Amino acid sequence: MPVYLRACFLSGSRFDVGGKDGTAHFLEHMLVAGTKKFPSKDKLAAYIEQYGGVFGATTSLDFVNINTGIGDPADLNKAFEVLHEILFESSFDEKTFKNERGSILSELRDHLSSPGNMVWDVAGRLIFQDTPLAKSILGSRDTIEAITKKDVIDFFHNNMTADRMILVASGGVTLEDISERAEQLLIFPSSQKAILDKQLPIIRKRTTDIEQFSGKEQIHMALGFRTVPAHHKDGFALDVIAEALGGGRASVLTKELRYKRGLVYGVSAIQRDFSDAGAFIIKTSCSKGKLQEVLDIISSVLARVGAVGLLEDELVFAKEKIIKSKRMKLQSSASWVNFHTYQQLLSSEPWTLIDYLNNISLVSQNGAKEIAKEYLDTDKWYLALCGDISDNQVRVDL
Repeated sequence: MPVYLRACFLSGSRFDVGGKDGTAHFLEHMLVAGTKKFPSKDKLAAYIEQYGGVFGATTSLDFVNINTGIGDPADLNKAFEVLHEILFESSFDEKTFKNERGSILSELRDHLSSPGNMVWDVAGRLIFQDTPLAKSILGSRDTIEAITKKDVIDFFHNNMTADRMILVASGGVTLEDISERAEQLLIFPSSQKAILDKQLPIIRKRTTDIEQFSGKEQIHMALGFRTVPAHHKDGFALDVIAEALGGGRASVLTKELRYKRGLVYGVSAIQRDFSDAGAFIIKTSCSKGKLQEVLDIISSVLARVGAVGLLEDELVFAKEKIIKSKRMKLQSSASWVNFHTYQQLLSSEPWTLIDYLNNISLVSQNGAKEIAKEYLDTDKWYLALCGDISDNQVRVDL
């Protein structure tokens, strides 16, 4: 099997210092922009791609990921060479820093122009208001302009350390193959381990937040609820409820909103896990004139699940789909790394696919009802909207 490697650090945007939101993301850009041996990103790409490989980096609220893959396990040394260059030999020169600032500002403009993308940001800052998870990964124009090269380098030294890192690999290699090379090429200094709250406070000073897009007839919405962090036992039932309500074309809300009434093109539901908090979010879009009808239907479905639970056929379908679709979704080394990385980094115990699937299979009708009643209830909703609308034009009745 091809080999995929990820160096994952508990060093995401939530750790950006005040007034410098976007620093973790800026660091991600700089790490892959050029190194001592490969002074530009295209040279780094040319080197790994000649072996059928890939490289990349991503930033989330919790994590910074550095990824590389290689087609032939015999070329594992090449993948580790690229990881080492990115993590220890990045150049951080002034010209590259200036270029990447421009690239990030362009990325921000693209993001801000898309209501479908922005509704996730609005939901995040609303659901996690007044906590570190409310931060923007990209930052704002002002914060991006304020970030200095020293800020980025300081963030690297303070946050990209051994105590915040996990190395995850999948493919035709052994643990010994990985460990031997990591101990030679990926030695990070130790630091004080990041201690996060077991559960962030739940704050509802505001329940609705709107990002205005004047003249846009289509309204993008995300109805959210604060739930549980990664590894919480209630997360399995929340995953099943999300799958049943908005997991695909056969989901409850897709049937109700699209096939029966033609109100939306698509709708999704997801349970998002973070290190110390979680959110259950239903996302869709519709015309401004149909928004209240869409909200009323979603509210009635949630009220029904809280009152009587998922119907037997909904429960069985959702569980079977989650369990059996893993055969389709885990067909690459990268997919195995994606599935295991965050849970493994945040867990104090070994965690496997089998653990997850076993817990999904144990979710019952009554269990789903109790979880819905506890987390998806009347006084716990948050509504994020992007479009040409004001908060007095909508209501949520659960």
